[in-house]
Amino acid sequence: MGSLWTIAVVILVNIRLAMDIRRWVFITHAAVWGSIIITYACMVVLDSIPVFPNYWTIYHLVKSPTYWLTIQHVLPPGKKKERNAARYMTRSQAVKILQVSLSDFSHLCCIQDPNQQLELQHI
Repeated sequence: MGSLWTIAVVILVNIRLAMDIRRWVFITHAAVWGSIIITYACMVVLDSIPVFPNYWTIYHLVKSPTYWLTIQHVLPPGKKKERNAARYMTRSQAVKILQVSLSDFSHLCCIQDPNQQLELQHI
């Protein structure tokens, strides 16, 4: 069971990570798919060592349809949820949407302490 859940968690985390990626380039594909492949390879190597308790487990699991169904049911649904990365907006995008100049935008976005304003007015 440890082999099953190790693989399932790695796949689940990588799919959640993939949902937040906006631009897929070669290095992104290599990182996401590579980590899944490397995890499988590590499980095969670890399960091939006779002194470990899970000796030969992965070889029996991959032959079982239940193994693949369990991994499939652990995965998140296909619908993409709105995440922080999907809502991120650059400054130039915000200026374009708000239709204000860059200097006006800078004034709008300045977080000012009300106490500091009062001190400045009294001087």
